[in-house]
Amino acid sequence: MSEISLLDNQVEQALTSAQFALQMYSDMRNPLGTANASRLLGEIHTRRGQLSYANGLMERALRTYKAIAYRIGQAEATLGLGELQLLRGFLDRALQTFEEASKLAHLLSNELVESKALLGLGDIYSKKGQIPQARNYYDDAQKRLEEQLPDPVYSIITAETLIRRARLAVITGRLDEATSCLTSAHSIMAEHTFAPQVEPALLLAEGQLLLTRGDFSQSETGFSGAYSQAEVLQEPLLAAEALLGLAQTRLSRKELDAASASFLQAGRQFQLLEYTDGDGEAMLGIAQTLIGRGQWDEAIEHCEGASTRFNQSGNLIGEADTTFALGLAYRGKDNLQDAARNFEQAVTLYQQHYLPLGESDARYERAGIMLAGEQFDLAMNDLNQAIALVEQVLNTLSSPDQWSTFLHQYTELYAHAAITEVRRNQDTQARSILSSFIRITGKDPIIQYIKAYEDSILTTSDEMSENEAQANSLLVKRLRALRKSL
Repeated sequence: MSEISLLDNQVEQALTSAQFALQMYSDMRNPLGTANASRLLGEIHTRRGQLSYANGLMERALRTYKAIAYRIGQAEATLGLGELQLLRGFLDRALQTFEEASKLAHLLSNELVESKALLGLGDIYSKKGQIPQARNYYDDAQKRLEEQLPDPVYSIITAETLIRRARLAVITGRLDEATSCLTSAHSIMAEHTFAPQVEPALLLAEGQLLLTRGDFSQSETGFSGAYSQAEVLQEPLLAAEALLGLAQTRLSRKELDAASASFLQAGRQFQLLEYTDGDGEAMLGIAQTLIGRGQWDEAIEHCEGASTRFNQSGNLIGEADTTFALGLAYRGKDNLQDAARNFEQAVTLYQQHYLPLGESDARYERAGIMLAGEQFDLAMNDLNQAIALVEQVLNTLSSPDQWSTFLHQYTELYAHAAITEVRRNQDTQARSILSSFIRITGKDPIIQYIKAYEDSILTTSDEMSENEAQANSLLVKRLRALRKSL
């Protein structure tokens, strides 16, 4: 009855039944029944977000299974313990536990537990930023599942695998692969409507893909749908992740008040669920809203808090994002030395973890520091590489509408690159940089940015020398010519 209630998303009813079963087995001194009930209670409390308590129950079940040499239960409890350790941010311990579960399940020919253990290993390597290893584990899990006879349970796990592959593809800039994986997952779910618990995760992955493509309206719809579904299904962790996605979408639209409120709400939920990574993501999001408001010291404080949490959980991708945000905050304080150091570190981390759009953003900001020091050639090198990374991801999109929406997010990058070429006396190259951008997005966004830049250049001032005034006037003239030639 408890297992059926849990599958039917009646979590409180499942809890009551499992507690009653545990008491009955304990009264009968039945170790196998006690272990089974403890493991099920561990799964229920995991679902409720009570991770420490769930961990104790799962360890108790595992000890009993080992004592009575019941290896089937041992494999399932080891898998459950690995999932708990992953959620609590103990990645190294979870890695060992999943490997143990995988080996034991393989010996027992339990393909379902083995595939889930492989997915857990993929999740760990994804958080560690070891993307090729994560992709290999996800691919291995999917291949093993595809080798099984048609079965709804295997099909549902296959859908979950595809969703994980899609999320990994999004962060590594393989947007065509992400789209393909999500399309396949949708097809599976259309055939197995009795598994609604997969739907919020699918909507979350779609929201992240749409956010990366720059389609903020559709992204918000996806995250809102994921939140509603997760609430109905009593999936508090997925609900918190959906709130985080909503906050990130609102931040991208520069709706700072709404973003801040959503980040705070998600952070409170993650804290209740003892989910260290999520708490770090929420703190980082709040730091980003503070950067948008120009509250530099508070932003640095929140970045440091997020960094502490990511260090605790071994989340190196989160650490890369935090390092980048710290660079923005220090630059806002005019501390260019610390800003440059953080941008340099962020570029290295993003490169190591195969995150092209993160690396592009970090290179763009590092170029800004170089331009402040009039290191035009070095800045241009970073700007060219940033554009190459953006276009690498652009080439994985399939339609002109998607190209335009995606590339519109990088208007400042292309405009700044063209302006820098003009400052390097490379006016022809400046027009060349903008030609492909304008062909896809139109010229209005670029023209507006260059015009605003022109207007910001001083051509007369008591504090300027005559040579400086002449140089600035010439720069304005050449930028105006560039703008009119587009």
